[in-house]
Amino acid sequence: MTTALTRRARRARPARPAHVVALAILALALAILTALLPARADAAYLSASSGRLGSISLQGPRLAASDLARQMANGYYSYSKHFTAGGLSVAPSPSSSGWQTVTVRSMVQRWDYSRWTTIAAREVSRYAGGSQWAGFPEWTWSPPTYLERRELYRVMQLVTWTDYSTGRLLAYTVVVPSTTADNACRTRWVGCTSYTDSVRF
Repeated sequence: MTTALTRRARRARPARPAHVVALAILALALAILTALLPARADAAYLSASSGRLGSISLQGPRLAASDLARQMANGYYSYSKHFTAGGLSVAPSPSSSGWQTVTVRSMVQRWDYSRWTTIAAREVSRYAGGSQWAGFPEWTWSPPTYLERRELYRVMQLVTWTDYSTGRLLAYTVVVPSTTADNACRTRWVGCTSYTDSVRF
């Protein structure tokens, strides 16, 4: 699902409006909903969508699991786990011809034997309008303490489009991993297995 993007002409950024639209309630509701979503056997897909979506181009897997080993003064090694959410580029929603705020909330989730639970998240907003897409680089999260147990992890990404001038919500969707290509193991020291909807790491 990865596609090459051509360089697009940059447009002047509009002045910041006097008000800021809060999307926390929507993010929370969709995070709960996506915790219940089943896996699928085709490529990464869009779920829980509403409105007219802009095109989305994915760069790399949705989750890349990696590790690092460091030798301590006593000669023993310490190990760390790292989770990288893939980058993406997002086109404006066709619902509006003006400037838009595109927000991507990336969530690292762990399977707790009955549902997916978000253990880390980051939200980033960018501007899009006309032929200018919004770009979101990959994000790496490192747990503050070592996760001893091998468990299932995945990355979900909530994408929202809002009208920059009015703050009106135009559309939203959730990017759902569903192939082994969406979940990559890049480990050397810690065991890792890639599945269609997650990694065991």
